Amino acid sequence: MKMSKIAIGLVLTIPVLVIADPPTTSRPSQSADVTNTGKTRFGGHRIPRGEMSEMTPVTKPSPPSADDVDRAMSFMQTYSPNKWTAISNQLGSDSRLSDNAKIRLQRQVIQKWRSYQLVADSQNAKEVKELAEFTLERIKIEDKIFGWVSEYRHGAATMPSIYADDLRNRIRNAEGDLIDLDIKERNARIASLNAMLAAEQEALKKVTGTDREKKIDEMTQSALGHPNGPMMRRGEQPHNDD
Repeated sequence: MKMSKIAIGLVLTIPVLVIADPPTTSRPSQSADVTNTGKTRFGGHRIPRGEMSEMTPVTKPSPPSADDVDRAMSFMQTYSPNKWTAISNQLGSDSRLSDNAKIRLQRQVIQKWRSYQLVADSQNAKEVKELAEFTLERIKIEDKIFGWVSEYRHGAATMPSIYADDLRNRIRNAEGDLIDLDIKERNARIASLNAMLAAEQEALKKVTGTDREKKIDEMTQSALGHPNGPMMRRGEQPHNDD
């Protein structure tokens, strides 16, 4: 009984494993006004009282591609081995999860992998590289916490108190590391935004005051000297009267 309670508590604590099946059926709408003639006022047929409890099946979600699942799981195995082990068990043939629940779990893993790839593949090399490193570090720390919490909850009733205290301290220190990492990431974002703001302010100076008149002269001269005519702008096509 104690182990069952511990297992339930673990599932409630670790969101990635909480995959509840959605209702697979739904009741038909009863909002239309039904008359005694066997039809509703909107032209539909009246549903007999005995059939109101029948359920309408909902379309089963389509599974993600095997290639995406393999890449995402490989990513998890490298950077989040504790969660990878738990997820692999949940997706295995012996798992009690329904097919729909397994599909949703696969999509969650793929979403985490794609979120990292979106940052890592960006062209803003310096800033994005730093953010990508923060993302990987966060994944690694969260995985450590996941492993320690699992170990603590499964063995809290039998492990020596000194070991239980050590696990709690590890978890607490790791949570502190996440807070520190969040501070670093926010400071990096602020620095990037400040750099963007400075660049925009410098660009604004170039089109105000004396620079404004100079810029107008340059644009006018460019328009008048354009081989396709003075009205051409970027993206416009030359007009042919023939």
